[in-house]
Amino acid sequence: MKWDNKLVKFFDRVKSWQYFLIFLVIGFAVFFSGLNGGFQGDDTDQIIKNEAVHSISNVGQFFRSSTFWNGETLVGDFYRPTMTTTYSLIYTFFGANPTAFHVFQLILYISCAFILFLFLRSFFKPAIALFLSLIFLIHPINSQIVYSIPSMQEPLMFIFGISALYILSKSQSTKSLALATFLLFMSLMSKETAIVFVCAAAVYEFLFHKKYFKKFIKIIILPVILYILIRISVVGFRNIAQSAPVDFLSFGERMIMVPSMIMFYVTKFLYPRDLATSYYWTHKNLSVDGF
Repeated sequence: MKWDNKLVKFFDRVKSWQYFLIFLVIGFAVFFSGLNGGFQGDDTDQIIKNEAVHSISNVGQFFRSSTFWNGETLVGDFYRPTMTTTYSLIYTFFGANPTAFHVFQLILYISCAFILFLFLRSFFKPAIALFLSLIFLIHPINSQIVYSIPSMQEPLMFIFGISALYILSKSQSTKSLALATFLLFMSLMSKETAIVFVCAAAVYEFLFHKKYFKKFIKIIILPVILYILIRISVVGFRNIAQSAPVDFLSFGERMIMVPSMIMFYVTKFLYPRDLATSYYWTHKNLSVDGF
């Protein structure tokens, strides 16, 4: 019992910047071996041959276009202006140096884990919050968003989204709501699935700060509508890329796959073996194997 109390007091005394150093050291220790990897996959059309991202002066174009360079302009089915802007900033300072992109992406990912820790610390004791956040940091299933430069959108989306939740957990004022809303908007500009963070923020306010729930909804609704309108005008409402079997399935057929997908993530979380950048299995009909 005394040992437990000493351990709790120890973690309570550790300062936030010291926790960040812990994440920084562990993050680099786990992932440093992949920092010398070269460009691959979509990097060719999104960075190497992408003349637009070679200069940050084209930042305005990033918010009016998609991500792939066709020789004349940016085209594609994805709206990722925050990612393209990040590419451009790195390229402006370091050129076509894949190590610079990898180092930045790793630091970004480590920062995601650290802010997740700060958020979880609002609900759990520091030791528990640290343990959960370190699992997020070192789990192999997240290695793609560390090593794959085209996956820069993922940590960008996450860091803006989790930062918004952290701000809402620490402060309730018009300024904090506005700042959280801005971060959620930037998360959406990184990837459309950030709508999950918007919903999570709304649920959080409803459960823990009902007094500010209506005010938050009034503030967040305009940026969400603005994002939807911009996205539709640039690339349409939905992605039409058909590069995997699941892209050809109807909504009903995709719902049939949900149990398998849940089991897939549970299994990979508990036993992360045979990981890949893409998976191409589908189940079009109800079956025992599919469940």
